[in-house]
Amino acid sequence: MRTRTLLLCTALCILTTGFSLAQTLTAHVIALSGKVETQNGTEWVALKVGDVVQKGTVISTGFKSEAVLKIQNSNVKLGPLTRMTVEQLASNANKEQSQIFIDCGKVSATVQHAQDKRTDFKVRSPVATASVRGTEFTMFADGTIRTRSEE
Repeated sequence: MRTRTLLLCTALCILTTGFSLAQTLTAHVIALSGKVETQNGTEWVALKVGDVVQKGTVISTGFKSEAVLKIQNSNVKLGPLTRMTVEQLASNANKEQSQIFIDCGKVSATVQHAQDKRTDFKVRSPVATASVRGTEFTMFADGTIRTRSEE
């Protein structure tokens, strides 16, 4: 009985230590032009340069509008008439994970390697998923992807 209790306590300690090492990343708005909004419940609110974007945030750009987000060392540019959801922003001792979903429009990203961590950057659309590590690319909601690898 004591052995079982000791093993259970040890397993719980190991599991909680692993979860506590994970950190939530944030994205920051570094540039805007035109009408760029985020959904707050049922209302749409204008984004401003310097705003923090977290997991679950929905961003929409208007006609002739663009936004640029910075996630760690990477930049994500939303083109005009784009609707994007931030699905994942997390980091632990070994890896940084970012995942976004584009419902319509286009997203261009310049993904930089982290010095001491693996970078896992994904962009999903209704028809395709792009997963990159240190690449410059543009992805459209229809699944079209254009890339330029780092040199």
